[in-house]
Parts: sequence; structure tokens; C-alpha cells
Amino acid sequence: MAMALTIVTPMLWAAQKAGQNVDVKPTAMVNPMIGTGGMGHTFPGACAPFGIIQLSPETDTIPQNVGGKYQGKVYEYCAGYQYTDKTIVGFSHTHLSGTGHSDLGDIMLMPQTGKLRLNPGTSSNPDAGYRSRFSHDTEKAAPGYYEVMLDDYGIKAQLTATQRVGVHKYTFPKGADSRVIIDMLHGIYNYDGKVLWSSIRVENDTLLTGYRITNGWATCNYTYFAMSLSKPIKSYGYRDMKKPSYRGFMGKLRLHENFPEISGRDIVAYLNFDNTDTQELVVKVALSAVSTEGALRNLRDEAGALSFDELRQRTDKQWNDELSTIRCQGTTDQMAMLYTSLYHTMINPSVYMDTDHHYRGLDGNIHVADGFTNYTIFSLWDTYRAQHPLLGLIKTSRNTDMVRSMIAHQQQSVHHLLPIWSLMGNEGWCMTGYHAVSVLADAIVKGADIDKTAALNAMVATAKCPYYESVGDYMRLGYAPYDKYSTAASNTLEYSYDDFAVYAAAHSVGNGAVADEFAKRALYYRNTFDTTKGFASPRKENGTFKADLDPYQTYGEGFIEGNSWNFSFSAPQDVYGLIKLFGGDDKFVGKLDELFGMDLPAKYYEDNEDITADCLVGGYVHGNEPSHHIPYLYAWTSQPWKVQDRLRTIMNKMYRNNIRGLGGNDDCGQMSAWYIFSALGFYPVCPGTDQYVLGAPYMPFFDVTLENGKHITVKAPGVSDKRRYVRAVRINGKPYTKLYVTHKMLTDGCTIEFDMSATPNKKRGLDAADKPYSMTH
Repeated sequence: MAMALTIVTPMLWAAQKAGQNVDVKPTAMVNPMIGTGGMGHTFPGACAPFGIIQLSPETDTIPQNVGGKYQGKVYEYCAGYQYTDKTIVGFSHTHLSGTGHSDLGDIMLMPQTGKLRLNPGTSSNPDAGYRSRFSHDTEKAAPGYYEVMLDDYGIKAQLTATQRVGVHKYTFPKGADSRVIIDMLHGIYNYDGKVLWSSIRVENDTLLTGYRITNGWATCNYTYFAMSLSKPIKSYGYRDMKKPSYRGFMGKLRLHENFPEISGRDIVAYLNFDNTDTQELVVKVALSAVSTEGALRNLRDEAGALSFDELRQRTDKQWNDELSTIRCQGTTDQMAMLYTSLYHTMINPSVYMDTDHHYRGLDGNIHVADGFTNYTIFSLWDTYRAQHPLLGLIKTSRNTDMVRSMIAHQQQSVHHLLPIWSLMGNEGWCMTGYHAVSVLADAIVKGADIDKTAALNAMVATAKCPYYESVGDYMRLGYAPYDKYSTAASNTLEYSYDDFAVYAAAHSVGNGAVADEFAKRALYYRNTFDTTKGFASPRKENGTFKADLDPYQTYGEGFIEGNSWNFSFSAPQDVYGLIKLFGGDDKFVGKLDELFGMDLPAKYYEDNEDITADCLVGGYVHGNEPSHHIPYLYAWTSQPWKVQDRLRTIMNKMYRNNIRGLGGNDDCGQMSAWYIFSALGFYPVCPGTDQYVLGAPYMPFFDVTLENGKHITVKAPGVSDKRRYVRAVRINGKPYTKLYVTHKMLTDGCTIEFDMSATPNKKRGLDAADKPYSMTH
């Protein structure tokens, strides 16, 4: 299965050694270790497709802050795991995939033998706590499965998961005592006081229930659990890791040993087992945001009496069915990257409701998802670009339910806002823009089965909330003023695109008044472009631009997580208008060439935790999302063939089959979705239109099965690093000259054939009628 660095099935190694293309079971090709080192921030543990359980090892306990002071090293632990670490602290049930900020790590378990230790210890002194050393030689990771040997204890740990249940199998050494630590204090991006309250009830000798409430990025996160044990508890207890200030009248009770009601803010519990008859212990942990009753129902409905192996096999089948949406041919490394990317697009968003459809809403109340599946974890600043368009194409029903979940969020919001960056029934407020409108507009334009009136109302209410960062001034001035808002320039650019999305949705449903209003706002990006400098630039309320703009600098220049060099191309809704601002086609192409060809000095990114040299192609920052559409902008110019060249260079550098194989945070699937689209040969440059701009396939063959039973077949025989250019395209056997395909062409089923060449066809795609959409011309 997928090991620490590479795929190791004998068949694949033999095929790779022979230089053959291979076509095998998709789950065998996924390498969950990709991105677990460096900037990827992925985790190697077990999860089911789109499940709320992500059961994975934690390799350290770095706090988010100490006494209010940010601890920079915590950034490495957004997913709880770093490949370079030598110890495992435990296995927790919730993780974010590929983010640049974090939370969760709920309900951590750690098996133990020997002396009772309830402190995790440190990486420099693991013997002081319950953590254990481990070796990557014993790690195995595959979709829905993780395995490792805990060397200090001689315990083999195996993990699998359903959507709502994490399943642990611990094999203890014969003759040793056996124990499980339940650390209710542990968390990712932890800090003193993050746990507001936690509780464990020992219902009987094989069943525990409980909950904890945390105040992190998710400001009030309720995590209820039900835990079943395959053999009875012999004895148990807990410790308060910080002395409680108040106990009421409970002080007269013997609370810390074999007392079935455990509670506190800083508790770590332990369960002792008899290890005489069997060395195996299976622990099933179901989660719910609603109640322990909901967790028990989830446990019964999803795990019941099934064995560890039965649950593992069932989840493996679910993953294989989901990943079989795309079949492809290529080298082992190419296929590992493709299927791992597809795997990463199916972790978040995650199902956020019990099996009876009850869920905790944004308002803190319990709701019923009537006729849809409720989802959470919407990293929308990232995922509106490619992740949601990809799911809308290949997992249409799921994406439709995600849109319905966003509309329900807006209806529960006291601000009447669609989600900005939501998780676990909370609004996290991360990043800028109101990009849920893009996801809703894309769904409307592409014919999703949603309440279009409710969707448009939610979009308009969101885009007109005057106290949401700079929106009031943006509506008044036509731009966000820099003397009030530090990210004014990027705010203007992002709002302008989002307003295009509102316009596109309104136009699609025939609401002319809203369409006219937002068509004007969709061109406000022009108001933050300083034509005297040739760059987007922050602008003060009096109308003057920043005089000393440094377009290479990320900090203090009016942009969020990016510089003017990259953000200046942020008008995918009106590329021809953007070209005019740059001074015409020649200057625009020259600017793109300069961006990809420059040597960006390290001083501009060395202090940025989101960007390293691995994230760059010249000055193009692929490791952060605002740039993802930029290589496709050549399609609107006189040199569209350069799209094909740039894309292959980016894919070769940023997506590699090793632990440091991602050139940036995967951001809940966005980096991976970009790769899948680009590998297929087309990309949604402007969600809210029905177009996908053509690039060039990365591999010679793909077959995509859609929910309606239709197939998208892509053929590019002979494609390679040398033969990266498109000589000609045929669709369903007929010559095709346009530089885009439409959503209907894809969903009707089609065969797209690319004739590849070592030299570009510089005449193809030059006619105005063959160019992609732009609001103005």
C-alpha cells in the first residue's frame, strides 16, 4: 500500500521499472503521505469520503499561543502531523486537510503499556510522557486506513473510519498490561483555556459517552462522542491537569478512580484492560455535534457489530467507487499524483449531520436537513476557484447539497451572510471576499437543482452587508480605501469578481434589476488599477494611489497573502478589459512573460509562512490561490500556446509523488482540484460562466464518468514534457478551434482528442470567435 515516500505494490514497481503505463485499482494508487512534509499540511490518517471523521496521528503538541503570544512553529502542525517528527502523541478524530490555519484534533486516544503517564511529554524527552517513538518503516497509509508500530510500547496501531465513526485496533504485546489514554485536553492550535468544558460518562464496562466544547477557530465547537470497546474495562480513572477552582460538593466523592462521571476543563482519563486472553482491542468512536444520543445512533447505524476488517473493507470500497470516477493511463508517479489529488478533493467539505439528518446550525440550534445532506468546512477563499467547480462537474449531487448547506447557513446567520470560511457550525471569518456567491452562481448557471430565488436573495444580502470588511465604502466609492483597510486593493479585486458572480446568477434567472446593479460593480476592479505604474494598487479615500507601491512585496502594500504582481491579474470576469488596462496585448503578454521568468528575491517571501521557494515559478506564486488562473490568461492573447507550456512546467514542479510533493497548502482540495482540471486539459478560469478554458492534458488518456452516466474521454497520445504543445483538437471526431469547452458539452458526454507536438501551433486560437468569455471586448 501507500508507504512513507512512494507507492510500493509489486505490480506497480514492475510496471514502472519497465517504463510501462499502468491502469489499476484507484485506491492502490493513492499516496496519503504526499504533502505530509513541507507546505502541504495534509494528514496520513483514515477517513471515509467527505466524512466528518479524519482519524490520524498527532506528532507533537505545539500550542497556538503561550500567554497570548503566537508560536510560529504551530503553523507546521495545521494537520497535526509532520513527517520529520520522531514520535506520535496519539490519534485524534478531526483534522483539516491542507489548511494554513487550524483547529480540531478532537478526542485523542493513545494506547499505552507500563507506567501510567498522563502528560504527553515532549519531542526532546518523550520518556517523560505517554507519546511513543515510531519509524516510517512501519507506517502504512491508504484511503480509509492507517497503520504504525508504537515502538516504545510494542503496540501495533491500526485505524479505519466511516463517515461518522473512527475505528481503532490496538494489538498489545502478550503479557504486558494494556491501557488507553483519553486526552480531552489535546487539540490542534491549542492554547491554555481552549477547552471550555469536557465530560466522560462510563455507561458500562464497554461503553463511554461524553463531549467537549472548545473555543478555537470554531468559536464554540460542540463535539459529542460515543465510544464502544471490544472488551470490558478492568479499571479506570482520570486526572485534572490543572487544579479546578471550584468543585461544589463533589469534593466529598472519590472522583479520580472508578467514578463513572468525569468532567472538567483540563482532564485526561485512562482505561485499563485485561490483556490475558486477547491482545487485541477495538475501539469505535462515533461523533456528533448534536448530542450523545446522536453519537450513539451514528455508532449503531454506521459501525454496529461489524469487525475492524469489515469496516476497513467497506470504506476501501467506498473510496474505490468514488475515485473510479476518473480512469487514466500514465506512469506510476503520474497516476499516484492524479489519484492522490482526487482523494484530497473528497476529504473537505465534510458531512455535518447525524444519520437522522439532525445537525447543529450556525445559530447554535438543532436543525433538520430536510431533503439534503448538510456539510461544513468551506474554505471558500480557496475552493470557489476549482474545488467546487470540480465537484459540481463530477460529484454533482454532493456539490448541490453543499450549496444548499451554504444557503441554510445564510438563513441562520444573524448577519444574513453566506459562509466566508465556515467550520463545525461556526463562521471562522478567515480571508476576504464573499466567495460563496461564486459557488452559488456557478451552480445556478450550470443548472443545479437548487432554490434559485433563495440563492440569489442570499447572494445579494451578502454582497450588500455594509459592515462586512470595507463593503460599505466599496459600494460608496467603487473601491475599498487603503487609509481604512490594510488589504484594500485585494478587497476591491475580490469583491468585483464576486459581484460578477451575482450578476451572472441574476442574469441567468432573469432578474434584470439585480443584474444591472451588479454588472456595474463587477467592473469596479478598474478603480484599483494604477495605469501609470501598470499594476493594481491600493487607493486612498481621496482617490490617490499609493505613491511608493512595491509590486513585489506581500506585506503593507494593500493585498492579502499576495503581491501586486500576482493580484494585478485578478479580473477573470473581464480579461479583455484587464488587457486594456495593461496597455494592450503586447504589454499584457510581456507582463505575463516577465512574471513567469523573473527571479523573485528571497526577501519578498522568506518571512511569509505561506510561501517558500517551492511555491514559485519565477514570480508566479502557485502555492497560494489568487494566482491559479493566471497561466490560462494567455488564451485571451495573441500567444495562446503559452498556456500549454506554463501549465506543464507548473505541474512538474508543484505536484510530485513524495512527502514534500505539494508546492503549497492543499487548502481543502483546491491545489489538488487545480491539478485535476489542468491534467485533464481544461480549467474553470471564471466560475459563474459555463466555460472551461483549454490547456493541454498531462497524461495520454482519461475517462471521466459523470453522475448522469455520460463520459468525458480525453485522449492525448504521445504527450510528454517534450510534446507539450497542442497542434489541433477534435471533439467527437470533428475539428474544434475554440479555446474553451462548455459545461453542457462536457455533461452531454464527449471525446476530446488533442494532437500533441514538440513545437507550438502559433496560429491556433487567434480568431476572436474562438476566445473565451469576457464581460467587455
